[in-house]
Amino acid sequence: MSKTKIFLTFLLSLIYFSTAVNAETYDRAYLENLAKNAVTEAFVNDSSEHISITVSRLDPRLVIQPCDGQLNVNIPEKLSGRNVNVKINCSGSTPWHLYVPVRLSVQAPALVAKQAISKDSVLTENNVEIVLVDKHQIRGEPITNINDVLGAKTKRNISQGKSINRRHICLVCKGDQVILEAASSVISIKTVGTSLGNGHLGDKVRVKNNRSGKAVFGIIKGLNKVAINL
Repeated sequence: MSKTKIFLTFLLSLIYFSTAVNAETYDRAYLENLAKNAVTEAFVNDSSEHISITVSRLDPRLVIQPCDGQLNVNIPEKLSGRNVNVKINCSGSTPWHLYVPVRLSVQAPALVAKQAISKDSVLTENNVEIVLVDKHQIRGEPITNINDVLGAKTKRNISQGKSINRRHICLVCKGDQVILEAASSVISIKTVGTSLGNGHLGDKVRVKNNRSGKAVFGIIKGLNKVAINL
C-alpha cells in the first residue's frame, strides 16, 4: 500500500473516530419523553381543560443510531385530532428519522343531562350538571355556567349523559310570556309581551307587545327577559 493510501485511510479513520466520539446515543425512553414534551408545549388549551397525553412505546427491536448533530422535533401545526405522529430526526453526518405516535385526550367542562330529559321540560339542578366531557364528543358551543340556563326549556328530547348546547334549549321560547323592557339613557319602561320565536342568551327574538299589539325585535337578557332600545 502506498504512503498516500495509508495516509488517506488513517485520515478517514480519524474522522470516523472523531465523529463517533462526538455522537450522542439516545434510548427509546428519551425519545418518547421528547415527543411527549413537544406535544405538551405546543398544545395551547384553556386552563379549565384537562389534558392527558399518552405516548405509544417504540418497538423494542428498533436500533437507534447515535447522532452527532441536532435532534429536531416536528409536530403537526393543528392538533385537533386525537392521534399525533411526532417526527424526530437527526441532522448529523448520518441522518435518520423516526415517528413517535402520541394520543391526546382533552376533557372540557360542559353542561350534561343527569337523566333523560323530555321535550318542553324545565332545566333544574336536579336534571343537569357541569362535568368534564371528552372534547370530541361536544357538539356546538358548550354551556359552562349552569346558572345561565336554570329555568330554560328543552326543545327536544335529551338522553342521559348527553352534552347540552344552545340548540337544545331556549331561555325564551315561542308562546312564552316575557318581560319586555324598553330602555334609553333617561327612561326605562317594562311591559308584558309574547315571544314569537325561540332564543338563548344574547339572541335576537321577535316579541309582540301585549298592550299595543305591535311586534318588535329585542335581545334576550335572561330567562323570559327581552330588552329593546328606545
